[in-house]
Amino acid sequence: MKINPRDFMDSKALSNFNKPLKPATIKKLTAGKKILVPVGSALKTKNNHKILEVCSVVLKDLEKNGEEGCLFVDIFYLNEKSLWRIANWAIAMRVIDSFDPENEEDIKNLMLNGPFIGVLESNEYNGNTYLKLRYHNSCYCERDQDGDPVYTKDELVLINKGEKDWGSWLKNRKDNPDKYGQYIKNALPVSNDIGDAGDELPF
Repeated sequence: MKINPRDFMDSKALSNFNKPLKPATIKKLTAGKKILVPVGSALKTKNNHKILEVCSVVLKDLEKNGEEGCLFVDIFYLNEKSLWRIANWAIAMRVIDSFDPENEEDIKNLMLNGPFIGVLESNEYNGNTYLKLRYHNSCYCERDQDGDPVYTKDELVLINKGEKDWGSWLKNRKDNPDKYGQYIKNALPVSNDIGDAGDELPF
């Protein structure tokens, strides 16, 4: 028995079928101001540096480039010279109480505190272009009576997808320790001698 798909198509469907297909549009994160919310984190070592990675999803692209849903992995070096940077992130998240960046529960509670405004800059190193989160700023967020963030249905869709995507990203990173380093703790869903974190590179 043979099936002819044309028998199941009307003239409009057949006309659309004969049109050339356009390549799928893939969102790519670019520089500028974004409202981000953390969706996961992981602790690792690379080149004898202990590093906390925090993955955030774009809830709103303030540059209006349509980059909502894109992920960005921020890199925090856990040494005395660079602690100012993770402190600034915590302040942007409206947290000023002390916390341990190597403690899973502390970081999870911090990440759950809400979104922040990130200012991304484009940098180049050895012919490679990469994004760096230059500034962490606080942003308004509607909260419930317990002080927890209140998200819209669309925002929750972005957050849930971001959590799943971070899990896939992390698996790939764990499978490539030569490139990304050695992960020493589980992922936290809510998921080069760099020196100062002001000049960190993602590769």
